[in-house]
Amino acid sequence: MALAAQALNTIASPEMQACIEACLNCALACEICADTAIPEGKVDCARYCRDCAEVCKMAASWMARSSAFHLELCQLCAFVCDLTANECGKHNTDHCQVCMRACTDCAEKCHAMAAAAGDRLNMGTTTRG
Repeated sequence: MALAAQALNTIASPEMQACIEACLNCALACEICADTAIPEGKVDCARYCRDCAEVCKMAASWMARSSAFHLELCQLCAFVCDLTANECGKHNTDHCQVCMRACTDCAEKCHAMAAAAGDRLNMGTTTRG
């Protein structure tokens, strides 16, 4: 990841870098949680986690390539992360608790990145992110 982090330093704001990292961490936590939740019979949890993992991976990818729509996708990502954190928070298993924390962190980072980008846009800067 060191080379990827170096590349991000050249194109992304600190807020975007933190958001990309949080999205990737959340995607991994959600994949693990979903895979573990299925045999435990936590169908809703697994479904939320799978959807969350997908939107987090997409958001990280769109931010990394400076998509014109990354801010809107990050808003959706934060929304899905919040819902998934709520679902995982209903379960006391370790994987659900880890996933809940990763989702909460990702939602916070997505909100912070979008707010910072919005501040730059409002100040007349054309860069999004």
